[in-house]
Amino acid sequence: MRQVSDFFFSDRGYLWKVAATLAAIVLLGHWSDRLGRARYPDIGDALFQPEQCAGREVFVPKAEVRRVDAAGFTVAVATLDPIRVEADLSGHVRESGGAIVAEIPAESPYSYVPDRPVRLEPGALCSLTGTFAPERRAIQLGRVIDWPAGAVPRWLVYAVSVVVVAGVALGVARRYRLRSPTESSEKASP
Repeated sequence: MRQVSDFFFSDRGYLWKVAATLAAIVLLGHWSDRLGRARYPDIGDALFQPEQCAGREVFVPKAEVRRVDAAGFTVAVATLDPIRVEADLSGHVRESGGAIVAEIPAESPYSYVPDRPVRLEPGALCSLTGTFAPERRAIQLGRVIDWPAGAVPRWLVYAVSVVVVAGVALGVARRYRLRSPTESSEKASP
């Protein structure tokens, strides 16, 4: 048992350990993506394979609200045609600045956020889940969350991630510098 722990907690075979760790991360990421799409297909999957997604809960990661009314709202997703989101918003719709706006209270079953209302207005961004109805090209709203103005831009999130990965890679490279056998033996001898 001592030899196994000596191997795992030593510098021996570190390239194999790094390779095994990276392979595990890739496999777990791939498995997670497949499991997530099987459980909650995104709107692109639903629109291009409507028979497989009919009546299933779909996920819309980012959509722009185009129009709001008491029976729901219309969203634009990437380059796809607008999609109708059906929901009973009759008690939550009002006119504000010439546009119809829906303010869904935090305690509503439609709200993802327990501590603030969800505001849907033309031009606002939101994420939502709901049951897909291909015959109407619509989604029966499950839950929705708005993206507040001034939310962190996606490119900044990616930039921070790249800096973190680069920092970790630099730390690993510094710790496990590859040395030639002669260089290693010269440093080891006094």
